[in-house]
Amino acid sequence: DKSSLLSMISGVEFPKDSNLTTRCPMRLSMIKKATTTAATTTTTNGSDEAAKEENEAGAGASIATVTIEWKDDCWSGGKMPPKWPEDGCKANCSNGEVTEAMRKAQHYIMNAGGRRREVAADVIHIKIVGDFAYDLTLTDLPGFVRTHGDNESKDLGAGIRTLVNSFLKNERCIIIGISPAIVDFHNSEILEAAHQVDEKQDRTIVVVTKPDQVDEGAERSVINFINGEVKSFKHKPHVVRSRGQKHLENGMTIAEAKKMESEFFAKTEAWQQLDQKFVGTEALQSRLSQLQKETILRRFPDIRKEVSTKMAKVQADLEYFPDVGTAASRRTTLRNVFVPLREKVNLLTE
Repeated sequence: DKSSLLSMISGVEFPKDSNLTTRCPMRLSMIKKATTTAATTTTTNGSDEAAKEENEAGAGASIATVTIEWKDDCWSGGKMPPKWPEDGCKANCSNGEVTEAMRKAQHYIMNAGGRRREVAADVIHIKIVGDFAYDLTLTDLPGFVRTHGDNESKDLGAGIRTLVNSFLKNERCIIIGISPAIVDFHNSEILEAAHQVDEKQDRTIVVVTKPDQVDEGAERSVINFINGEVKSFKHKPHVVRSRGQKHLENGMTIAEAKKMESEFFAKTEAWQQLDQKFVGTEALQSRLSQLQKETILRRFPDIRKEVSTKMAKVQADLEYFPDVGTAASRRTTLRNVFVPLREKVNLLTE
């Protein structure tokens, strides 16, 4: 459900099949070509880089750079993570190269260091420059699990929850709480988890999926939920229709899925009762981009303070280093450092 939704929002196929589930964060940074805005959460080198990457992709195409950011605790204590042979690879977005690169990166992460992990905090970062309507960053996280398989650790569920919560509590993060229309929202784990870290609902938006699976005549309860008649939300819930597993197995493209979604809401009378600002993927893109911008602007004073604190620490660390601005002073520093060191080495080797 979530991977299909993110694919619809971004236009990039997230890996999704019956044999592959998300077990590490996949962060997709979409950067509108030749522009940078305050709403994007990933910095770039500007329009020159955007133009260069667009040229590499080819006319009318978008190109992605896929890298791994090693974040897991298992690499702490001076232990160096392995180097992914394809780190920094370029992939064309129009022919499935990005999806395959994401698969390879996750496989490498989960087997890095000679041992297989069930969940990892290491991040697959996909940066795409292209003709996007919005600058937006999306992160696909592992879904909550209630139990484990015979060949899985009993701690799998707890490991996933710890990882997901580490992202949810980031106050610069927008939480997309996916709630299938056919499931009672009272049973939603993600909505409960979001409430724990965002009680005022400043950065949570609920997205209702699978409206096509609601029995005819039973749409009213879902509509009431979206309209806030069942539970109030600061940001009104949104409803979309994305592809199911059968659609994916039959090779339905994102473009075909968007057409299917548009026709569904246009031809289904019940859903036409809703304000169309809260219906469909295209409207959701606009809402997410605006909410991300508002969140960053709201947190900007804290971001500025954090940067100032880190700069002050770096400046304090630099005070420990001697001033070696001139050639003469550099020679003096080298003598002061290496002559005593050489004497100590000589003493040890005598």
